[in-house]
Amino acid sequence: MTTVTTRQELIDALSAADLERWTKRSIYHDVTSGYTFGAANHDDLLTRKRKYALYTYTMPDVFTINIDGELLQAMVKNAQQRVRAVNKRESAYAPVRDIQDRKVAANQQSHARVGDERPNTLAEYGWVDYLAGGPSADRGDGAGDPVAQASQRRSRPSSGQPPARQQTPDAPGSATGAVTTGLV
Repeated sequence: MTTVTTRQELIDALSAADLERWTKRSIYHDVTSGYTFGAANHDDLLTRKRKYALYTYTMPDVFTINIDGELLQAMVKNAQQRVRAVNKRESAYAPVRDIQDRKVAANQQSHARVGDERPNTLAEYGWVDYLAGGPSADRGDGAGDPVAQASQRRSRPSSGQPPARQQTPDAPGSATGAVTTGLV
């Protein structure tokens, strides 16, 4: 277990550790910026001015560093600044979030008004699954019944060539239903 009080001591301790370079760099930035410390002490950093005597940074099965002195004070200051800035940003965004929440609530009521049986699933995307008995499907018209299967294509002959089309001659007037008298 190593105790560090300055950034240079932290760099020396990380250099001595048997870790990959990117891991050492992320630990250094985490300690100096106070990311983990701020997440662990969120409420304390918002509400009161507290003096921390020692902070232990642990990576299970790898190493443990005790942080003390000016490095700890810098870490606390950075974490406090970050946590308070996030709190201010969230409180400034609160009116917008309230408006969005009201819109979502109104949409849910709208889904219920039109008879959506499963609100927040289909209608929020602008479409309704009519086969599953959506809002406008009539209960008497077979809504929710399985879809009739389309006729299967004929398979190709073993030669691999497409089957020859069988053409039947059309009777005169069969396409329009008109009766021809033979006069041209």
